[in-house]
Amino acid sequence: MSVQSDNFGWIFDQQFRKDNLIIAGSDEAGRGAWAGPLVVASVILPSSFSSSLIKDSKKMTIQQREKQFKVIKKVAIAYSIVVIDTRMVEKLNPKQASIYGMQSTLLDLKVQPTLALIDGEQLPHDFSIKTQKIIKGDNFSLSIAAASILAKVTRDHIMYQYHSQYPDYNFLHNVGYGTKAHLQGLMTNGVTNLHRRTYKPIKDLLAIKTK
Repeated sequence: MSVQSDNFGWIFDQQFRKDNLIIAGSDEAGRGAWAGPLVVASVILPSSFSSSLIKDSKKMTIQQREKQFKVIKKVAIAYSIVVIDTRMVEKLNPKQASIYGMQSTLLDLKVQPTLALIDGEQLPHDFSIKTQKIIKGDNFSLSIAAASILAKVTRDHIMYQYHSQYPDYNFLHNVGYGTKAHLQGLMTNGVTNLHRRTYKPIKDLLAIKTK
């Protein structure tokens, strides 16, 4: 199937809505970050809703994401957001934490979807809601793109708050992801409780410090 990512007809949503299915989208933010939580969101949008302004959250400016975050919460039939803290991400590993969050948010929706479109993850086959894995789904599904915005903006707000507590790591700009400023903060000030100690850059740094 040939799909264009800038075609905001959102082919996957339209395809399943033809069968009168209640579609949910699920996505996460923060999976690759060195510090902070992993945030997962699921959302059900009205079948009549479409927008050329909603897209993969990584392809939007901060201002665009903030505006559409409010729009999505206002128009959504249902949405759920879960914050998975650093220790839980370490315990489960990032992939399993994402799957856990997707299952949790889908079950938490006040309206049960007929089908959940999942960005890049295969949920367990015995999960009570039927799911469809879509690679790079936030490019091809309006529902997944909306979930990506809910997750991303929620997580960014959390990291902005942490910046005031840990200003030396530049969370205001890197929101916990690996950058030169973040690495310099780690080298100078050490590892905080927000940092994921199972991640290689943090693990390597801790190994150096203990030598």
